Amino acid sequence: MRPLFFLLRLKLTVIFTIVIFNLSAQEYFNRIIPTEFGNVNTGSINHFSESFIITGIFGNEENNTASVLIKVNGNSYDYNIYNEFGFAGGPLAIYDDNISFLAKDRKISKGTFVGTLDPFLDLIKVDTLESPGEQDFPGNMHQIDNSIFASIIITEDGKRKILISKYDVNKGHIWTKRYEENISYSYIWHFNNAKENHVLASYTMSFNDIIGTNGYVMKIDTSGDVVWRSDPLELIDGGAAPIAIAELSNGNTIATYRKDMWDSFEFLCCFHPRPPTFVWLDSEGQFIKEHTFKIIHYDEMSFSNVKAGKGDY
Repeated sequence: MRPLFFLLRLKLTVIFTIVIFNLSAQEYFNRIIPTEFGNVNTGSINHFSESFIITGIFGNEENNTASVLIKVNGNSYDYNIYNEFGFAGGPLAIYDDNISFLAKDRKISKGTFVGTLDPFLDLIKVDTLESPGEQDFPGNMHQIDNSIFASIIITEDGKRKILISKYDVNKGHIWTKRYEENISYSYIWHFNNAKENHVLASYTMSFNDIIGTNGYVMKIDTSGDVVWRSDPLELIDGGAAPIAIAELSNGNTIATYRKDMWDSFEFLCCFHPRPPTFVWLDSEGQFIKEHTFKIIHYDEMSFSNVKAGKGDY
């Protein structure tokens, strides 16, 4: 796997990776920062003080899912290991030197919680996020000032359901609301800021009686009420295909994901059948246009994030 980063002038900043060799993310990461305690599956990178913090999970000696924070400062690094839980995919929120995170004790069926670390990255507080149903699993979290929005996927009566909880760094849990209940599979991939302190969320969803998985974008307000939800994006490549999102200065939203193009002869014969695709939505979540990239058949390119920059470039 070879990472390549540059700015693409499409009214946003794009970060992407071209995958050429059949190496897993864990194998590649351990080539950069070797770890003796396990093969780390990385989750996110965050700036903290004058360092960078990389989150990850790995299997420990007890064959449980453990977590690690790797603190990188120049050419040196050290790490903190937490054997009691596994981080969520995008787990950290940093506010005024406070570090909160979303994780789960994977030894129990319902163990999702928000934790707090001190400036030395030691665990000082845990607040369990109560959820209904038989099982829960953490998704991602997002921060606006001292407010944290955390997604939880639960299983209740054999069905997957999306929950979002709002958590205040100082006050604790504020509310938990349900979204998209009658589904067979769903996962919230990204949160992002929107105007008026609203929050954008991107997620995939499939139903028991419908073949295929679709992507969606929704906007919620600070009370968790839905402002709008997009129509289904065209078939996405499998359930585990992230959807990155960003709001532009005119209120429009852009989303990118891997599109399923296996039914297209042009892509099946000549281009990669899981190409990255951009979708533009207006300020009310209505479809404007899309652009699908044509990638050489034997290469694979996916976009890991999008961010609006100056002038939306």
